[in-house]
Amino acid sequence: MAPRREGGRSPPPDEKVLVIQPLPGIGDMVWFIPHLRAIAAATPAKRISVLTKSRSFAERLVGHEDFVEEFIWIDHRHARAHPLRAVGEIAAALKARRFSRVWIMHHSPRYALAAALAGIRERVGYGTAGLQRLFLTDKRHLPREARLHGAVERADALLRLHGIRVEDRDLHVDPDALRRIRARFGDLPRPWVGLGIGSSDPRKCWPLDRFAELAGRLASQGPWTVFLCGAEHEADAARDIARSARRRGGAPVVAVDLPLEQSVALVSDCRLFIGNDSGLMNIAASVGVATVGLFGGGVILDYRENLHAVVPDGLAAPSMEGISVDSVLGFIERQGLAPCACKPAPRSRPND
Repeated sequence: MAPRREGGRSPPPDEKVLVIQPLPGIGDMVWFIPHLRAIAAATPAKRISVLTKSRSFAERLVGHEDFVEEFIWIDHRHARAHPLRAVGEIAAALKARRFSRVWIMHHSPRYALAAALAGIRERVGYGTAGLQRLFLTDKRHLPREARLHGAVERADALLRLHGIRVEDRDLHVDPDALRRIRARFGDLPRPWVGLGIGSSDPRKCWPLDRFAELAGRLASQGPWTVFLCGAEHEADAARDIARSARRRGGAPVVAVDLPLEQSVALVSDCRLFIGNDSGLMNIAASVGVATVGLFGGGVILDYRENLHAVVPDGLAAPSMEGISVDSVLGFIERQGLAPCACKPAPRSRPND
């Protein structure tokens, strides 16, 4: 059911809705996909447009679904040096599309200002910053302290204020990508284990020799297949890990040459995923796979029950160096997450 407006008015049947989610990473977009889907389901057309950054790879994550009408990219060069010019560019792009309602999933006032300049008559946002509230027309704001909450918690709270429930929190797998992965790797022994070797932040990367040791030791524990998962620019690192792992008795499969849709499909077919805090780790958690995240410091994510954190071994200054292979394998054993023990991911995706 579509949410009702303040004062009891229902949304017009021709409502054209935009959601602004400008966080740049793949992991950021994965967090918000359930909210985008829920907002779309609450509109008469069941579709929305999304303004975001191309580094989110949003079209690759949800392009096979039908709830997004259009992606609008905001990778303009003036955002930092000339923020007001960037606001004007965004406003011009939005005005041409004649949106009637916008959801702003960010605390910055500049996106609310751009929406106001574009003439979008109904503007919904967090409102945790006082300046943003000046440009919002819907007065159902989050309290200021909500700015300190996690991204998922904050988005959940905003939708609840507007009577929208997030029913489906899974990342849906492209069925064509899943077929391609099974055609390419289907003869390899199961269960499969994915190792997420990369991250956009070097400080979040586990040393490569630890991944090599982990791959070798996993090989000694069962007949499963270990995949080295990551982006194409991590190919050299993956090959180094594979060579070192072979000297330790392992034979991991290098799988960093896949388009993102197929990487999602491969991870979704794994029984266990172990990796750095990265987009792929968030993808693994969001497709329901038992996921062990390696967190050397900073924020530890726990927004899914199947996402488990391994942290450094009692160092005064936490770092990825403080996470040993023994601690990872010991955690997996204690939690019953060994590939032969943990359950397959729930099959909410198509054609399983």
